[in-house]
Amino acid sequence: LHLLAGYKFREISTMLDIPQSTVRWMYGEALKTLKDALEKEEQI
Repeated sequence: LHLLAGYKFREISTMLDIPQSTVRWMYGEALKTLKDALEKEEQI
């Protein structure tokens, strides 16, 4: 939602009714997962 739709973390937090810190943590985890997948793809 942050990257694709341009929502601010605060807005996502309100929509999902979860703390803003959780939204930022989930975003960071998603970026790590994407980075790992891209690095793995390069090794193949």
